[in-house]
Amino acid sequence: MRNLVRDGLRYCGSPAKLDQLTASLIRPESSYARAIRAEWAKAREQPDYYLAHEYLVPNCDPVYFHEFLRHAEKHQLQFAAEARFFANSFAQIETIQGQLGPDPLQREQHLDWLVGRYFRQSLLCHAGLELITDPDPQTILDLNIARTAENPDETKDELFQIVLSQLDKAGVIPAQNLELPGMPAVFLAAVLWSGWRDGLWAIRADTPATTPNVSANPIRLPAGPSPGLRRPQLHQPAPPLRCPLPRGTTTPRDSRRNSQQQSIVAAPRRSRLPYAA
Repeated sequence: MRNLVRDGLRYCGSPAKLDQLTASLIRPESSYARAIRAEWAKAREQPDYYLAHEYLVPNCDPVYFHEFLRHAEKHQLQFAAEARFFANSFAQIETIQGQLGPDPLQREQHLDWLVGRYFRQSLLCHAGLELITDPDPQTILDLNIARTAENPDETKDELFQIVLSQLDKAGVIPAQNLELPGMPAVFLAAVLWSGWRDGLWAIRADTPATTPNVSANPIRLPAGPSPGLRRPQLHQPAPPLRCPLPRGTTTPRDSRRNSQQQSIVAAPRRSRLPYAA
């Protein structure tokens, strides 16, 4: 259906013409009409540059996930995970995981069918490396939590509000330093996973608190000359070239010309005005 919308947009040449064509379907209540209207409605919400890049390119040959994996294996690569954590099959709820199957790669392909995923942001690594297909939920406690919610007051969950109140004071906090009174670490990890999934905060592996602020401490050069510091020069003029001949000497070939030049220079300069009688 997506390719049908793409072909229609390329044929019509503009979204407005495809709007007219989609609104004039012969049987608007048919499954075909409903499907193509729904697909075009999702694409119509995107900006023009997105439509030009995803729908109007001359070459578009999508492949299934398992076909992509076979191509990666030819180059000694393997699938590691999706860039967005909650897009991975191991991050789904247990009811969906039971329908995906035991094989990790098969689960990813089945998940595309269940959620209708068109695009992936897959991470690859070298073949032969050991992968963790079922990460431990408590590993989140080894990372940092950064606030991202613009309006945390709209959050009604009491546990989320406790975490957000601590983030308001520091901005970025190691997960181990967060406190939920009377709650064990495994429960804190579950709260952090849920808030991350809902977009209330982000997970960071770096430590921004230890990053030096360059703008706050600019480097200043001394005003005067320093014995250990030499200011760079943008342009250094080249030294003049010295004549290889000693002064007052000429070669035999140029002796006549030099003598003529000397006689011309030594001659008195004549005035253009006539002498007075």
